[in-house]
Amino acid sequence: MTNANQGSSFELRNLSPGLSRRRPVADEVRESFQRSPMELPTKYLYAIDGSDIFDKITDLPEYYVSRAETEALTDAVSEIASLGSWARIVEIGAGFSKKTRILLDAFGSRRNMTYAPFDISDGALTHATTRLALEYPTIEICAYVGDFLTEDLEVALREGHGNLVLFLGATLGNFTFAERGDFYRRFARASTESDALLIGVDLVKDPNVIEAAYNDAAGVTAEFNLNAIRFVQRELGANITTEDFEHRAVYLPRHQVVEMRLYARRPLTITFTKGDLPSYAMAQGSYILTELSYKFTREGVNRDLQYSGLRLTGWWMDSMERTALALVSI
Repeated sequence: MTNANQGSSFELRNLSPGLSRRRPVADEVRESFQRSPMELPTKYLYAIDGSDIFDKITDLPEYYVSRAETEALTDAVSEIASLGSWARIVEIGAGFSKKTRILLDAFGSRRNMTYAPFDISDGALTHATTRLALEYPTIEICAYVGDFLTEDLEVALREGHGNLVLFLGATLGNFTFAERGDFYRRFARASTESDALLIGVDLVKDPNVIEAAYNDAAGVTAEFNLNAIRFVQRELGANITTEDFEHRAVYLPRHQVVEMRLYARRPLTITFTKGDLPSYAMAQGSYILTELSYKFTREGVNRDLQYSGLRLTGWWMDSMERTALALVSI
């Protein structure tokens, strides 16, 4: 363990050293473009300056998710803290926002408390946890670099006891049903009765409210979506530009999911100067799928959990019932 400028003790563990050798972008694009409709990995949205753009999205009047979840957590945190004797907070996809600090403030008075952020990026973890170590000198910090959709999550959970695992920000909505099941089962395999999972979910609501959150009037979400094109341009020398595409997010009520799409404004033949990729034709009006965002009901969350052998033991919503926090136990 190291000491961060007289803050709390801080350790960084890399559970997957191979993550530093990321899969070639060309391979990802080749696989994604062979699908129908064509796709690009959601992580490309966050490349270049995408993370900064997303931060702006969270402040938009149409994008209610962050504000609603923060409200729900602020109102419920005392009750949540009273439901378990957790000695370790493990945060998946650690963003170190105000929501993280709400939990740390509520649990910080407990003796021998540990905060264990878990993310795929060692740079982001180091930067954020160094700051938190200074702000919370009595909390031990052990950060994990790894992929929580693999056995890395199980390793991190088994290294401590009394875990409260946080998965906030409605990120669960980016998972398909199969991916959610895999995640739940990994948590169940690594957990004991003293552990719990706190997830944030975006709820089914008026389709107009949902679509507005992904098609804001200022066009910030459009810039975020088009970042996938900028990334492919930069990494693979693609001959397309952001002017070739139009952002549109579509909510499909039957499937309770938002699809983020990039529609071709004209017929395109996409070629690349790097990566030894073939050319790909796009008709005008066809689209590339960049992100899924599922919406949930309490009944649907409960059904998913039961299918994976887990129990829904707590449920808190914001005042307008737009988002919810679900406490999950084995």
